[in-house]
Parts: sequence; C-alpha cells; structure tokens
Amino acid sequence: MKHIFSRALSLLLMLVLIVSIFAGTLSVSALSTNTATRHKVCTQLSSQAKSYYTGQYTYATMSKLDGGTESCLQAVNSPLYKSLHTLMTSTMTNSVSYRSLTSYWDETDNNLLIYSDKTTDSNISREHVWPKSRASFLKTGGGSDLHHLRPEDKDVNSARSNYTMGNVRGVLSDYSTYSYGGKTVLYFSKSDDLVEVNDNIKGDVARIFLYVYVRWEEPNLFENTPNPVIGSDDDENNGKKVIANLDTLLQWCEMDPVDEWEMRRNDLCQDVQHNRNIFIDYPEYAWLLFGREIPTDMVTPSGEAANSGPQYTITARSNNTDYGTVSLNGKTITATPKTDCEVSGYEVTPADAATVTQSGNVFTVSNVKANCTVTITFAAKTAATITYVVPTGVTVSGTTESYVGDTVKLATVSGTPTGTEGYSFYGWAEKEIADTTTAPTVQKAGAIYTVKAAQTTFYGVFSYVDGTTTHYLSNPCKHEKTHTETVAPTCTKNGATNVICDNCGVIVSSTPIAKTGHDYEDTVVAPTCENKGYTLHICKNCGESYKNAFVAALGHDYVSSVTKPATETEDGVLTYACTRCDSTYTEFIPATGICPCDNYTDLDKHEWYHEGVDLMINSGYMGGVGIGKFDPEGATTRAMIVTILWRIEGEPVPKAANPLSM
Repeated sequence: MKHIFSRALSLLLMLVLIVSIFAGTLSVSALSTNTATRHKVCTQLSSQAKSYYTGQYTYATMSKLDGGTESCLQAVNSPLYKSLHTLMTSTMTNSVSYRSLTSYWDETDNNLLIYSDKTTDSNISREHVWPKSRASFLKTGGGSDLHHLRPEDKDVNSARSNYTMGNVRGVLSDYSTYSYGGKTVLYFSKSDDLVEVNDNIKGDVARIFLYVYVRWEEPNLFENTPNPVIGSDDDENNGKKVIANLDTLLQWCEMDPVDEWEMRRNDLCQDVQHNRNIFIDYPEYAWLLFGREIPTDMVTPSGEAANSGPQYTITARSNNTDYGTVSLNGKTITATPKTDCEVSGYEVTPADAATVTQSGNVFTVSNVKANCTVTITFAAKTAATITYVVPTGVTVSGTTESYVGDTVKLATVSGTPTGTEGYSFYGWAEKEIADTTTAPTVQKAGAIYTVKAAQTTFYGVFSYVDGTTTHYLSNPCKHEKTHTETVAPTCTKNGATNVICDNCGVIVSSTPIAKTGHDYEDTVVAPTCENKGYTLHICKNCGESYKNAFVAALGHDYVSSVTKPATETEDGVLTYACTRCDSTYTEFIPATGICPCDNYTDLDKHEWYHEGVDLMINSGYMGGVGIGKFDPEGATTRAMIVTILWRIEGEPVPKAANPLSM
C-alpha cells in the first residue's frame, strides 16, 4: 500500500511539474490568429482597449496628470509615469516563460519577423527589442514579456546586435547594411553604436521601448543611467540608452502610426497576460510623459491627438523642378531626383515651425508648431572618374564613371603581371605602394566604395612571398627597359619629361617643365559711332584673348539737306547723313496743298506755262502785272529781265546809275 501511495505521489508531483513547466502555454489554443492588416493605419480603439481604461485610468483623467521633463531619468518620478506603471503592472496577472514565448507567436504575430517584416517559420530567434545587456532582466520579467519579445531571423538578430536605435541614413556617411529576403532591413555602424530599421517598423520599436520603460521601470530610455539596476539573473546591465534621443523616439512613433495588426496583437497579448501596451492605444502619452505638445495632425487609434490643439498645414516643394520633384503623404515627403541629380538637403520655413529628419530621399516632418513649407534642395551630381592603375598583363573589370557621393563596387582583376611569377592581387590602394613587408591598407576587389572626388585613382597592390616574408607593392615590374617621352608645356599647364617603362607602361620618373605663360599681342580698336573702342590682347601661342581700356562710342553726327522740295501735291524729303559713318535717315516735308496759279485770274494750271510760272512765283522772281493778273501771254521787257536777274542776285544795292534807264 505504501508502495502504491508513493507511486501515486510521484505521478502527482510529475503532473504538477509538467503543469508548472507548460503553464504559460495552456491558453495558446484559445487564441485566434492575428489576421489583421499590417501597415494599414488603425483609426479606432478595439472593443478590448475601450473596456481596459476605466475609473481613474481613463484618458480624460490620466491626461491631466503632470508628466515629467525632457529627461527620461527624471520623468520616472512624475505622477503620469507612476499611474501608467500601476495600470500596466496591476493588470498583468499572468506571465509566460521564456521557453514558451515561441509557441504564442503563431497566433500573436503570425510569425511575422519584426525587423524583416516577413513571415517565416524557420530560423526564428527571440529578439529582445530592448537589449538585455541594457536592462535589469534576462529571461524573466521584461525578458519574457509578450509585449516586448518579438520573433526575428537569427542572422538579422545577430546583425542588429545591441546597438542603440537611431537614424543612420542621411546622418552617417559610412555605414553597413544587412539584407533579408532580398530587402535591406538594417542600417548600422558599429563604431557609432547605431542601428536603424526601415521606416514602417520604427513606430513598433518606439512603442515597445516606451512600454518597457514604464512597465519594467528601466530608466535608460534615451539617456545613459549612472546607476543601472542589476537583476538577479542578469549577465550585466551597462545602463546605456536604447534610442539616440527624445526627438528620435517621438519622431519614430509619429512617422509610423499604429496599424491594425499592432492593435490586434495588443488584444491577443492581453488575452494571455491581461495587460496592454498603453502606448499602442494612446501614443499621445509619449508626448505628455515628457512635457511635449502632442502633434495635432497625428493619426492615433483614440483620435485624442486631433483634439489636443490647432491643426497645421505642411507644404512640400522642390527648389528646382528641373532637378527633382517631391510628393507629400501625411508627414512623409518623398523626393525623386531626375537623372544625374541628387537630393542635397532641405529648408523649413519658418525655421522653427517643425522638425524634419532625412533618411536618404525620404523626409519625415514631426513636432509641427505652425503652418510651414519644407523645401527639398536638389542639385546636379558631380561627375566622377575612377582610374585603376595595374601593370601590363592584368585586366580590370569594373565601374570607371560615376558621381561624387554614389557608391560603386571596386573593380575585379584577372591575369598576372607580365614577366613576373608568384604574384597575387592583394587589393586596391589610393596611393602607390613601394616594396614593403608591412601589409598596407587596401580595399578588396568588389568592395563597396563611396566616391569622394571627381577624380579618384586606385593602384593595384600585389603580394609575393620571399622565403617566409610577404612583400607588397603596386607595380611588380622592375622597369629594366625604359624610354623618354616629353609632354610639351602650354601657356597654362606644366609639361613634363617622363621616363616610361617599356614593359608595364608605368611612368618611372617625371621631370616637370614649367608652363610658358601667355605672350599677348595688343591691337587697338578705335571707337565708332555705335561701338566702344578697346585694346584687344591676343596670345600669340594659344589664341586666348581679352579686352580692356574701353573708349566710349562716338555717337552719330548728322547733317540735314533737302533732297526733294515739297509741292502743293507731293511731300518733300529732308535727308540726314552722319559725317562719320554711312548712317542716314530721312524726314518728309508735307505738301503745301496750294498752287500759286490759284491767286491769278488769267492763269490756268493745266496750260503749258504752269511749272515755269509756279517756279517764278514761288522763288519771288515775278509777281504778275497787277489787279490779280499775271499776263502769261505777254512779252517780257528788258526791265522785267533786269528785275529778275537783280532778284536772283539777292537784290543788291546799285553802286551807280542804271545805264539802261538813260
């Protein structure tokens, strides 16, 4: 009997042990799979969320509590922080084990990898979004919280390491990337302790950080803590911050709004742990917690942000539409450069109206305080030439034309230097390497290189082993046979006398020849009526020229003359001719409109004498015989002829008696 009782007790203890081990997984079968739409903005709270906030924990009540300052180390003492902590802690009446985490992800996450944003069921690891080396937990507490731990590919998880989350693209000029499933998912720099995820994941990360910061009282959110707490099962807690700064935290939270999938996941985690991530339901608390104004145009599930203040308008524009265009979607501006152009920056007007963060060609606007215009600056790219110098016998295959700021793959090589044995290609150096036994700094063939200048030269470095010693050098050729070539100098460029190797074509030595300078010949060009005069200097060697010593144009000197008298029926012509050049212009003299014959009763302007009589009357030589008559058929007396001649001479005063009158 005793044996039977002992056996039953053993079975009972084993059952208790099994139940305790799998206690966290018993409710998994009761969960439904998260089939909500990923990256579709959530515009309303779920029914579970609405019923979670009651009594003193409604938004209307808690949003009136005092938040902290812009220091995460000080905000932990604020009434709002303490109230949020109490709500999420007191309602977490069930916990899951570190081992059982993966069994929930089929339902809560549908096995969606957090950084890779791709569904898979293989090679999954447990990702501590808040690195365990920077927390007072390891595999318990915050280290086994469904709201915090997420699935991720093991290799992506390893590349993420425990770096501080922050903006890398558009901030650092040199960084590494990691791809998964044909898509870049991480941008990181080990030396700068920074890692960036894709824009549509940033909000998830920010809200997880806020949850851990409040629920698990980890103070080092965006500031290092001098007194980190070491948990009982920690390896260590270095107390370093997990995100670069407060602006980055809020920017990420705003630029990637809560989506329907994230809201549904919050419901499913509540079904297991019974608490919620408050910052998914009410992202507004992130601003209230640190004394910042809530962006009124931010879309949140509760819609409370829109009720917190005035609405502002964002306008996006390009500084030059010939170089690139922009599009605005919510608070995200996408810049699209034209071919051979690039994005070189941005400007906010007014300057303090908003915060703009650049990530490549994507700009995120946050902390909007007034109507503002964001002008994206485009510029033409600077063309760049990449030259690879290798000895004869080596063939280069790679990009030789690019643009400053672009990335290229450095060339690969094939073949071996002519006339040598035992040489191997070692890498590319940006300067020539003499024979040395110290391994030089090189970049490997096929490495990614950011073009820094319009002209870049890479020298192929080769190595060979002499006994037990390895030698490195740019040109394995011994230059035993050479010839001399002279590059003649010009007026503006130096020439050179080059000694060139016949075998490899490398310039062994070069003696510069000074540029000649210009030899100008002067020609004085006189001014004309319309053009300035000047001294023209022309180089006799290259033809380059310039002008100086300018003299003002003379202007025209016109003299007028009548080239056609006016009549009663035809206009006359007055011609002006310049005395210094061939320039002329004319003016018309209006017709008189009256015939002299009309003043005489015995004159007919249609008769043979008309033109002659008009001439005599207009010239004042004759005036008729009186009483309105001219007597055109009458005889001309000697006295009349003498009078006409006298009038032609200008009516001079007689010097003696007229002999004709005697």
